[in-house]
Amino acid sequence: MTGAAAAALLVGALAAPAAHAAPTQPAAPAAPGAPGAPGAPGAPGAPAAPTEADVRTSLRAEPATLAPGRIVQLHVTTDVITGTVPELATVITLPAGLTYDRPSSHDDMEYTRCTPSADDRTITCRSLDAPHQHVWETLALRVGQDVAPGTTLPITATAVMGDAVDTKPEDNTATASVEVAVSQDIGVAWKPAKASVKPGERVAARFVVTNHGSQPAQLNAVRFWLGFDYWDGSSMPDDPGCWADPGELICDVWRKLAPGESISYDFAWTFPQKAAGTTYATTGSLAFPDVLDPDPANDSADLVITIGKQPKPTPKPTPKPTATPTPTPTAKPTAEPAPTTSTTAPVTGTGTDPTPQGGSGRLAATGASGLPLAGAATALTVAGGALVLGARGRRRRGSH
Repeated sequence: MTGAAAAALLVGALAAPAAHAAPTQPAAPAAPGAPGAPGAPGAPGAPAAPTEADVRTSLRAEPATLAPGRIVQLHVTTDVITGTVPELATVITLPAGLTYDRPSSHDDMEYTRCTPSADDRTITCRSLDAPHQHVWETLALRVGQDVAPGTTLPITATAVMGDAVDTKPEDNTATASVEVAVSQDIGVAWKPAKASVKPGERVAARFVVTNHGSQPAQLNAVRFWLGFDYWDGSSMPDDPGCWADPGELICDVWRKLAPGESISYDFAWTFPQKAAGTTYATTGSLAFPDVLDPDPANDSADLVITIGKQPKPTPKPTPKPTATPTPTPTAKPTAEPAPTTSTTAPVTGTGTDPTPQGGSGRLAATGASGLPLAGAATALTVAGGALVLGARGRRRRGSH
């Protein structure tokens, strides 16, 4: 190899690494929407993709056939089967002829969860829990009194799940229907419906069940709420089909009543004195009202008994005895004592000797000189002694 050839080989060997290390051209930008492209899901700053979930709704009306004016219970369920949803609600759509009988108490959770629209044609029931899993409600719907028998009333319920995507949209809507029909009218009544009684008096009332229709009607049983205070064995009707439960009485019938036929139950009460001034009320009703009965208002009736107060006996006034005047006694004149004549000659003294005064010889009751009787006797004794001494002295002087 010549020197020139060796030099050419050396230059080629040094140039090869430099060619491999040359910079490459930048890659072309990704197409819009492709993974990693700006704004694509998962890229920084891009909005989150809608979540996917499977939500299922069901609807059931009980009873499915009923008369005008009656209440149907609508059972609504919406469940999250898979995934998660930002919100969950069920919107129920009602036809004309059905109205929502909403609870009146604001403390009822149904009142908070379910809200009717202004025209009462839709009701929205929401899940208030997080994470949202269920909407479970039982709504009371009333059939209008003017709905003609034979009418079908359709109801629809649809799930609301926010911006989530339902993977099975075919089961997030459900339907149900109510058929309007009538049968015979069985009604009840108390005779009398009101009564007044005093404690200790017995009061009676009769409960009457009547088929007001033009066709035979099935009567199963009647029920009475009698309470616990004033009910004893003598109050119960004498009927083998009646049996007692705490606070109530149930009487089985289980037969058809002919048009215009009635059956009755007799009750009686005797109220004690402690019931005075109070009111006793009881209710009798059909134990199993027929939802096809066209007049639900007469399916139950109330009996009210007022227990009066016993009047207090008016005490008879006791006659006061007439006072007999006491006669004033007439004072009798006091007879003056007759003077007595003394048979003893008065003793007469001389000189300084005391000289007894003459008198009858008796001591006065008050003694001498106002002294008591004992003092007077003492004074007389002393005076007597002086008299004796004086007489003896005179005799001694006379003897000289």
